[in-house]
Amino acid sequence: MGTNTLQTGDAIHLLYALLGLASGTPRRQALAYVVAAAPSDSPERPNSTVLAQLAYFVLMALVDPRGTIQWRHDQATAFAKDAANARGETPVALLLRRAFGQEMKFLEASKRIP
Repeated sequence: MGTNTLQTGDAIHLLYALLGLASGTPRRQALAYVVAAAPSDSPERPNSTVLAQLAYFVLMALVDPRGTIQWRHDQATAFAKDAANARGETPVALLLRRAFGQEMKFLEASKRIP
């Protein structure tokens, strides 16, 4: 059996689905939290969560110079900043702020690398 990999379009859709569920009814918020907070490991991000991995993957895909989207640094930063400013005090909003807040640190640091 082969390994399935997440495609860029699927990752973006999953992120937006989580965002939509996170702003929904309490039942939908609970579903979003179960998915977003699920443990997820990768070589780049051990002991992580699905949402943290997803934030990293989506931002890397958006700025990939060989990818289909090829956003500029300022576009990716604006996207991450919007996600990091998730409103509300729901558990998923807190996870969003944490995950994209962490990615904002990397984006700010990478801006200074020649």
